[in-house]
Amino acid sequence: MRVIEVFRYAYHPVGTMGFFDLDGHRLYTIERPWLNNKPYESCIIEGIYTANSYASEKYPFSFELQEVPNRSVILFCHVANYPKDVQGCFGVGMQPMEDKIAVAQSRNACTLFEKILKDETQIVLNIQPWKQEYGNADH
Repeated sequence: MRVIEVFRYAYHPVGTMGFFDLDGHRLYTIERPWLNNKPYESCIIEGIYTANSYASEKYPFSFELQEVPNRSVILFCHVANYPKDVQGCFGVGMQPMEDKIAVAQSRNACTLFEKILKDETQIVLNIQPWKQEYGNADH
């Protein structure tokens, strides 16, 4: 089972930003700000989560996180550029937007994500803060 480490590097009142590496590609995440895990308004609690493949008409390829405390239907990877575009889920982009709490080229990032993970039925997400000793989060 594939493990994806999501490193959150910006907790801002507007939103939360992070990144993960996937088969040589760095993708960036956008979430709601931390508001004590409040459903539909907050990013989720850091931790390790199993995520099962998920598909609906609106979200044809995503993963649904399992056993998120006091939350349900948290999707990892759907098209979203700004924190307002998600309600507790993870939007994914190809790069952060300059001078904004947002990601760019989300549709391209989701297409790449699907291409790489199309045969996976379950993944593990390790969501954690980026630590300065890890080095520069930009590359």
